[in-house]
Amino acid sequence: MRDEQKDQVMSEAKKLLAIISDYRVKPTPEHIEDWLSQFDSTARLPIVTELTHILSKSYLSAKTTEDFLKGLISNPKLVGNDPASFWKGANFFNAQQGGHSQAELLDLFGTLLTSETSLKLKECGSQNGPIIYLDDLLLSGNRIVNDFRAWIPERGPKSSTVHAIFMGTHSGGSYYAHKAIPEMAGKADKKLNLNLWCVLRLENLSNSGAAADVYRLRTLPEDESTARYIQEHVEGDPTVMRPEKDSNKSKFFTSEKSRHFLEQTFWSTGLRIREIAHNLKDTHRPLGYTSTNSANKLGFGATVVTYRNCLNNCPLAYWVGDPWYPLFERKIN
Repeated sequence: MRDEQKDQVMSEAKKLLAIISDYRVKPTPEHIEDWLSQFDSTARLPIVTELTHILSKSYLSAKTTEDFLKGLISNPKLVGNDPASFWKGANFFNAQQGGHSQAELLDLFGTLLTSETSLKLKECGSQNGPIIYLDDLLLSGNRIVNDFRAWIPERGPKSSTVHAIFMGTHSGGSYYAHKAIPEMAGKADKKLNLNLWCVLRLENLSNSGAAADVYRLRTLPEDESTARYIQEHVEGDPTVMRPEKDSNKSKFFTSEKSRHFLEQTFWSTGLRIREIAHNLKDTHRPLGYTSTNSANKLGFGATVVTYRNCLNNCPLAYWVGDPWYPLFERKIN
């Protein structure tokens, strides 16, 4: 790599470092450089430049998270004119079926609540109070739906309002949660009204086209690895792709050209990672984890990362470990 180009790469890497500096495994300039070194030398500058733009809009820092939660404590749209009375009667959901995100965020929220109202979480709760469900991100919606699937019949009240609070939500997951949870309540002869609150909303419905805020291929590369993956893992034509006729309309990307390049690069890199990382499952698609019943066999393609962790729904190039070197080392559930 020419010295001038290398200087440009490191300049962009420093901008990226400033954005993700509070990630759970503290990154360094050398860390970003080591991650980039796994890509072709000519690809490093466009990768780090576009990724810096994306994460400037989609990285959720500790400060952003704390400011949002603190703001909700006194938000009149949520708590009315008497925050202390609202939280005193609120019931905090703590029956997550997998992972530790909910418990960790409840600890943070509890500290903020005490600071703002002098209330402690253990002092809150009432028979007719709202349900507060707190988690970092809503993606497919499977987690919140599965949490309530077990809770509604056995522990859910006859009628209740649920305020589900997330740092970020995807439109597909929001749609699924709003549809599935009230239906489950109805089958249990109960009524549940669901409200979602978040910092960041991302579009990812299958018909969102060029406006999708996730990594989503516009065209399939014509190479042997792609052909083999499609033959082995996709029945028929891939169903969730961006329309070729429409250019990028998402604010998370700078241009169609840059978006297309990054998606193609992360796709081909994900295929390579699947070949060398033997602990991955079939559901770890090149562009990120997607459940077996999803129509999207290419990968979820999440662009959002929080200071607490990186989703496995992000492209494999973000987070897979040995023998790949990850940009975001993941904490496994």
